Amino acid sequence: MERVSEGVFVEAGGLVVTIAESNEVRAAVRGREARAPVATDLRAALIAADFDIVAELDLTADGRPLRGSARPELAVAIGANEGAVLLIETAGGVLHWALPEVRDEGTAQRRGGRGGLARFDLTQVVGDTLEPPARRGPVLDWIADKLIDPVRTIVLRFVVSKAIDVAVQRIEGDNPTGPVLIRDIDPSQWVTAPIGDTLPQGRPLRILLMIHGTFSSTVGSFGHLAGLAEGRSFLDAALSRYDLILGHDHKTLAEEPRANAEAILATLTSLKLPSGSTIDAVAYSRGGLVYRVLAEELLPLSGLEATLGSAVFVGCTNGGTNLAEPQNWAAMVDTYTNILVTGARALSAAVSGGALSPVVTVSIRTLGRFVQMFSQVAISERRVPGLAAMEPDGELVRRLNRAGAQPAPARYLAVTANFEPRMQAGKALSTELAGFLADRITDRLFAEDNDLVVHTRAMTEFGDRKLEPAAVHPLDDGEIYHTVYFGEAAVAQVLASWLTPADGLTRTLDANAGPRRRVSLPGSARDLSRLRRGPGAALLESPATLPAPSAPAPVDRFIAAEMESYPVIERAANVYVTVSPESVIALASATASQARITLDSALPLDVALIPHCNCAVRGDAVRSIDVAEPGEQVLRFTIDGISPGSAELLIEARQGNATVASFLLAPIFVAQVQAPLSVSQPLASPELAGGDFPVLRIYEFYGANGALTLRFDLICDKPAYAESGESTLPPSFDLRSYVLDTLDEIEAAWTASGSAVPGSLAAQEAQAAYATFIAAFRARAIVRTNEIVPKALRETLWAHRDEIKSIQVISQEPLLPWELMYITDPSGKSNEKRGFLTEWGLVRWLHGVRPAGRDLVRDRMRTHYVIPKYLDPANTLSGALEERAVLKGHFPDIEKVTPTSLAVQDFLAEPHGCELLHFACHGIAEQRAVISADLLMEGLPRNGNVLDDRLSADQVKTTLSLAPDACTLVFLNSCQTGRAGEGIVGVGGFADAFLRPYSRNGAMAFVGALWSISDSLSLTFVDAFYEALLAGATLVEAAALARKACADGSDFTWLAYTVYGNPMARIVGAIGEQAQPERLRK
Repeated sequence: MERVSEGVFVEAGGLVVTIAESNEVRAAVRGREARAPVATDLRAALIAADFDIVAELDLTADGRPLRGSARPELAVAIGANEGAVLLIETAGGVLHWALPEVRDEGTAQRRGGRGGLARFDLTQVVGDTLEPPARRGPVLDWIADKLIDPVRTIVLRFVVSKAIDVAVQRIEGDNPTGPVLIRDIDPSQWVTAPIGDTLPQGRPLRILLMIHGTFSSTVGSFGHLAGLAEGRSFLDAALSRYDLILGHDHKTLAEEPRANAEAILATLTSLKLPSGSTIDAVAYSRGGLVYRVLAEELLPLSGLEATLGSAVFVGCTNGGTNLAEPQNWAAMVDTYTNILVTGARALSAAVSGGALSPVVTVSIRTLGRFVQMFSQVAISERRVPGLAAMEPDGELVRRLNRAGAQPAPARYLAVTANFEPRMQAGKALSTELAGFLADRITDRLFAEDNDLVVHTRAMTEFGDRKLEPAAVHPLDDGEIYHTVYFGEAAVAQVLASWLTPADGLTRTLDANAGPRRRVSLPGSARDLSRLRRGPGAALLESPATLPAPSAPAPVDRFIAAEMESYPVIERAANVYVTVSPESVIALASATASQARITLDSALPLDVALIPHCNCAVRGDAVRSIDVAEPGEQVLRFTIDGISPGSAELLIEARQGNATVASFLLAPIFVAQVQAPLSVSQPLASPELAGGDFPVLRIYEFYGANGALTLRFDLICDKPAYAESGESTLPPSFDLRSYVLDTLDEIEAAWTASGSAVPGSLAAQEAQAAYATFIAAFRARAIVRTNEIVPKALRETLWAHRDEIKSIQVISQEPLLPWELMYITDPSGKSNEKRGFLTEWGLVRWLHGVRPAGRDLVRDRMRTHYVIPKYLDPANTLSGALEERAVLKGHFPDIEKVTPTSLAVQDFLAEPHGCELLHFACHGIAEQRAVISADLLMEGLPRNGNVLDDRLSADQVKTTLSLAPDACTLVFLNSCQTGRAGEGIVGVGGFADAFLRPYSRNGAMAFVGALWSISDSLSLTFVDAFYEALLAGATLVEAAALARKACADGSDFTWLAYTVYGNPMARIVGAIGEQAQPERLRK
């Protein structure tokens, strides 16, 4: 393959490939010599969609039959977190998105050396666009005949969002949402804004709702009314008739229609409409489903004293649309791209010379981000809530159209159309585009009357509710397709006849409203910033001669989050997240921890808000910024309190699969305004925080009814895969009892097993009992896992089981023993047993903690132990002396910490750089009284007796303050210390206390036991664990080797240990740091 541009390679195969001389895309109507100004706007929209325009190429035939040549192929160099697509434009202005056939890992590396090539088969790419529906004979020769005019190919690269749900949220992430006030016939004045107190008082009001469609907004859907005289006349009459014309911008992909309808209802409720008020509506496309959920399901239960009048459904998906089905998404984006651009050219030519308006560029931007998302996932993994709602056989469509439904709550009216693909110069529809639409859409997907997006019959599907002929206005001239309804005089006229009849009713004009102005459509798009910058053209050379990619420039950043400490419950609260190259100054009442840390400038920084308790995020919960941009950047999020009282909000900043910062805000929702709350934290270095292993983040949400919802986000960078899902447990589910029953089951079996001489009858009986128990426990673990972990997540883990050597679980809820979950084949086809998740290499971490690094030692190994010599003989640990000797053998310079609670607290409070702190003692962490979780020290003599001297988890949490750069491993080798429960203000237990102390300077790794453990086998675990670490094993490898060493077939100690940290952490400078993994496994 030859390089034709930086990062772009071509196998010509009978095509001539050249760098495009002009950056403009050809006009839609063939025969026009002038280039259309739409090209600049189209490229601006692509840049706004976070595409990097790598190159623009022209493809032409070289005169030889393509059939005898090598297959034409194009390849794009991409980084590990990047993808690529092509946007093809052929004769007649036909636009077509092309996805790569395959991604070759490790070839033509970019940005850090972990990239590959995205390959495109040009015969398929061009053939999809040009091939006639019933063509027989050699396709390649036919394509060559058509390539008389160059085929323009725009090569696009973009940053990949691994988590599907995160990618879906990002598609519409920066699109405005909220009520849109229409007080003027000029669409440039239709903006999202609070309604205020401008409505008349003391009488019923007349409201007109205008509900927009998919990939659009209020202005994008209805703004074309202002471009024709009939439309302006209708708007003028409506402004006179109605007290308020209200649009409501909302997300059409990331949110279901019900969420959109709930937002509209909240706005209507806030108006406090007088009794007898009337609400009419115009709904377009998907907006019809939003209106029906509002009118048929929400309003009857809302208590809103208003009457629903007329509802006009224009090209609505009442019966769904085939394009919403995942296997048809490629056809959908091609269709929408072409009809949006073509329709905009036709409708705005008289106003802005044919340029795309900013509204259309926003739609193209949304489409581009949608292409980025679905190009990275298999059809079976595609799920977008807003689109799923429009599937003809989807739950929402079936529910709304079910037999026996109540009569329509409003006067339902409908505007329908049937489009006939043919050349229409007046609508910028070329012969080629008409043929493309006929072949790809009307013939293949619909095979009956349609407007290119919706079946005509589906526009009037209301279940048993049949519309009278007078209630349906068919546009039967064959010229109307889905995106041009409101640019048609006939549509404006029928809206006027149905909604603004000459009945003498007019509204009282507000004296402060100002005069209505005539339309002045803006003609240029807003140039949004982009995350990637495109390289220029380069001379031809082969991939082998490419210079090594330069490393991305590192950047230093700080992050801080701020909100009101006591937000008012009646209104939304703002959360500001600031990312700055300078130290972020916190308020006097804030806690802060700052340091200058290096980030990867080639990766975006994703900031996510996760409501943990008593709050909900309004609008976008995840946003991205370009850390390479200079200066301070501020993200604003909005949250709502659910009820007065304390709330918790987790904020995470991520690069790739690595959490580089996380912290918790705990506002209290009240009725009065107080001082702000501010928390700041340095961003950790990704190379310390991430790894080539899957990361499973688990978030917990408690609903108003007390039900616990677990949210799962699984991301892996190499190999690249992601999955998300939720499980809502019933309100009757008692988490604490559930966990206790599981652990008590094991502990009872351990207690009953006792001890026996190896080879004796008792030992044989113990092994038989163990085998019986473990089989029964495995079966119950499978059932528990299937109940709690979503099936899609289990399917992804199972599909990648051979690749997974370690998995990191990051959660807020430490009660659930994730180590004891058991994944099997979700399809039920395989009986293969892969073990408990602890055998998969599960390593934990906690939300709200600095990311676990890979280094456990920075310079000299400083080690300490706490092993009491109990004054009370009844508490003697038989293996304590042996354990001390094992520690001395591995760490000759290990130092003793006096085993009293006061001495240990003094030690913990000293900001030293201890790399290892090992406890061997009795531990008590009662789940039903977790605030008494204690480690038993050597005891206090008094009057001839010995009093218990307990070190509590609370004492550790309040006193521990390690050096900020400490890489400490804490090992608690005692019964029950690994259990963590809920304390008074959150999670308790020693894992939380050592990792998440109040000082925020906690340990970097933690190992403890979940239940009572065998003295002898716990010693075996300790010995094998430290031996492996010192030989160069990672944390997860050392834990696996230690478990294997103490798995004797009759005891559960090997399952007892829970490990927190970075799975890839290892002792830097250890004796065997370069030791071969093969030797370790032996």
